[in-house]
Amino acid sequence: MRKVYLIDPNQKYAEKLQKQLNPKLKPLAKIDLLISPAELKEDFDLVIIHASYFSDYRYAHKLDKIGILKTIQLNDVTTRFEQLSSIADSTKSDLLVLSRRTKITEWLHWILYKLDKIKQRIESRQNQIHLLFTFNQHVRHRFLQKWITEQKAEGNKVFILPIKPLYLWNYQADFHVGPDLSDLVLQIEQDIEISEKDFGLIFEKQKSGIFISRNKSASDDVFTYEHNSVQIIGKLFKKFIAQHEKSSSGLIDVEAKPFHLIKDLASICDVCHFDLGEEDNYGVRIAKTEIATFLAEKSPTVKFEPIILNKSFGPTVLNKLQT
Repeated sequence: MRKVYLIDPNQKYAEKLQKQLNPKLKPLAKIDLLISPAELKEDFDLVIIHASYFSDYRYAHKLDKIGILKTIQLNDVTTRFEQLSSIADSTKSDLLVLSRRTKITEWLHWILYKLDKIKQRIESRQNQIHLLFTFNQHVRHRFLQKWITEQKAEGNKVFILPIKPLYLWNYQADFHVGPDLSDLVLQIEQDIEISEKDFGLIFEKQKSGIFISRNKSASDDVFTYEHNSVQIIGKLFKKFIAQHEKSSSGLIDVEAKPFHLIKDLASICDVCHFDLGEEDNYGVRIAKTEIATFLAEKSPTVKFEPIILNKSFGPTVLNKLQT
């Protein structure tokens, strides 16, 4: 049974809505009431939440973790909106806004529509491998936290493959003794055949729930990797993610390596995230030129997503309110 949470400061309205909808949703889904977003965990399929909570700073971090697709925003507005011609016309945004005056039949329709859309998105989603490259450690850290949060909100299993010296690692990580990335690179450079299955041995689950690859204790070990070896590692990592269980995402976090290697790694990824840099200096200008060259030459199958952390999008109203 799909789990739906309803969070509304008006408890009487919430209880009435729950009482009317649950018999109609049974046995597909069940609505449970929460007092506030502070009670939200990650074990839900959809959340209906009153708009007032989005402007409350106490819940900002918690609500940022929820994917728009999994949200229905409840609003007090009673403005009349134009009738939508079809459901297809309403798919321009994943954020759905309903009113207290929305009819029960419409509530039922939109909840079922949302749950079905989430199911379709999960079933059609292919495992992807991403690449992260930034010029700024602060930007890198913020983006990484945001990316991991988004992946987990979508129910993805997250694997991170750092290709950078240990002193640049900014993860909370603890490892047991076992095979590591350097072992795989050494086998490649000794002409010992390895496969994507070998990657299952070097990743270890962390307390945060993500998987990070082990590496040697020598902090600069990564500088001894040959260009071709790193390319092979990238290709095998992509196969490992592609053949892993559904809803898995991989991230190659590369730093302190030549940019021609970064471009070669990016070319085998599904999505590459580059920080274009805000400083106006010679180094950043050269880096932007390199990135522009990569973008001009990259395969259309590689999606480029510039790192933009402060951009926000407003909600789109998707339904016709009751008159």
